[in-house]
Amino acid sequence: MKRLYFADLAEQITNPEKWSKNKFIVNNHEAGTGKSTETFKILGQMRLDPSNKVLYVQRFTKDGLLEKTVEEINLHAGSKGEIAYEFSSESKENKKAHLMKRLPEYQVLCISHNMYIQICKGEHQELIKGRHTLIIDEYPDLLEKITISKEDAASLLWYSSEPDLQGIKKIAKVLQSLKDRYLNISWPNEMIHLDLNNGNYQEYRISIATALANITGGKDKKYKEVRQILRKCQHLFNNGGFLHEGGFHTFDESHRFVMLDNNIILDANGGLDYRYTLSDQFVVKHQEKMYDYANQTFHHVNVKTTKTALKKDVNFERDALAKISFGGKRGILFVTQLDSKEKVENAIVQHLSKCGNSLAEIEKNLNCQIKIAHFGGIIGVNDYRDFDSVVLLKTPNYDYLTYALTYLYYRSMDNKSIENVQMYKHVEVEKIRKTAIAGEIYQAIKRINRDNSQCANIYVFSDGGEVINLVLKQLPNIKFLDDIMNTVKQKESNESTKVQDESNSSKLKKILIDAKETGKEFIKKKELRDQLGTTDKSNFSKLLREVDSFLKRNNMVSNGQKIIFLGNGNDPDEQSNSA
Repeated sequence: MKRLYFADLAEQITNPEKWSKNKFIVNNHEAGTGKSTETFKILGQMRLDPSNKVLYVQRFTKDGLLEKTVEEINLHAGSKGEIAYEFSSESKENKKAHLMKRLPEYQVLCISHNMYIQICKGEHQELIKGRHTLIIDEYPDLLEKITISKEDAASLLWYSSEPDLQGIKKIAKVLQSLKDRYLNISWPNEMIHLDLNNGNYQEYRISIATALANITGGKDKKYKEVRQILRKCQHLFNNGGFLHEGGFHTFDESHRFVMLDNNIILDANGGLDYRYTLSDQFVVKHQEKMYDYANQTFHHVNVKTTKTALKKDVNFERDALAKISFGGKRGILFVTQLDSKEKVENAIVQHLSKCGNSLAEIEKNLNCQIKIAHFGGIIGVNDYRDFDSVVLLKTPNYDYLTYALTYLYYRSMDNKSIENVQMYKHVEVEKIRKTAIAGEIYQAIKRINRDNSQCANIYVFSDGGEVINLVLKQLPNIKFLDDIMNTVKQKESNESTKVQDESNSSKLKKILIDAKETGKEFIKKKELRDQLGTTDKSNFSKLLREVDSFLKRNNMVSNGQKIIFLGNGNDPDEQSNSA
């Protein structure tokens, strides 16, 4: 049965008539059907045809997973022996030297996604030399976000007044001009597209390159900071980007897909993930579903589970656990956000207090494994393959900018027109977002009952109806139950919070006034956070925004990692005039 299911994949790997130099053939074999294991068998049996050398790319290397892949391929090679070898940035120097010497001998070379990205940037070209087939397990995300923050732009403007950095003034001013131009016409939830990668902005690309060439020397921190910002400006003016929340956002254009004679992606989300439709480089070869899910039940509980919603819902964990049946289960996997794992565990112990005083004691008394994992650390994990229940307590959203930049990346690479992105309304970006969420949910569900051999219960707490429908299409004939959960919202701001905010605000103002009166030119923000007794940078940034009018009245400027006291021998206008 499995051999037939993967017959097309074997043909694609071994038959040169099926190969394509300019496209990835995406195989969406169903999660849990053993696509990796079957691929290892196919590669191991290729010992009979040593002319087809393979580069195999997988997502994870932790816990010796890359070595395990090599061992399994070599096991299937039988008496032929060692046909596969692994290489990673963590490899010891003697191992790297061994590989470089014997590289042509290995029919299969196994590397990580991160190493493949380095190859895509033009590095480690020796790893693809003489190789014919590229197999990548799961979607390879080449997007590297580049952000020029408000603080970066302010720093560039500040440093441009210094005599030895006059060359950056033109770049600093054009960034300020772009922000000013769109300040009054953009909506709060709109990302303004900046078309900068054309002839109209060639002079700025030249200015950036010239400035970088002229300030390569100098070990002073300011030169390092200016170089970093200018390199980010290069990406912005090479690709264009988005203006959003006062910052400029683009991507690293050096990340471009490298292909060989035969290019294959193995991804169970292949028929679901909208990213594969954004470029002609991908051809999805749709596979039939192997499993029938009639023995499983999908419990959808309609409730908001974004990060913001979970912060406001004071009883979420308690109310969610009331919807779950714990009796007679072999194993229950809870999936939430990373910073909620402890909160979920405490809620489970409280909910099941009659069964024990700790999670370990409850597991023993119920004869049921209970594990808590988080989105972002669960894909590819097979530790829960025999569990019969999974509970998803979080909607796996990335920040919206990631979805928008994915759209920008593919449209730019294919020289297609790009529009402003209105958050949650742009058709293309919304498809990227919704299918990405659906893919994360599907992959979390498929961590349990991997071989589909037992009855199972799936609980998904989410309000995304369209996303849920996308997931259900991946689970044919599954029983579906819909429910709703009311929430108890925390008051947005109570009296104690107000008093605390006022107290911190007053304390911050006093520290700043005292520091300025001593004649200091600036004070570091880390020093301020230490004196305030806070380590939370986001809360500190919010506090700085609240005292913005105070800063202006007292001639203080928030610049990078400092608060600068103008008039204490540190005024950029005075420096410019004196120069």
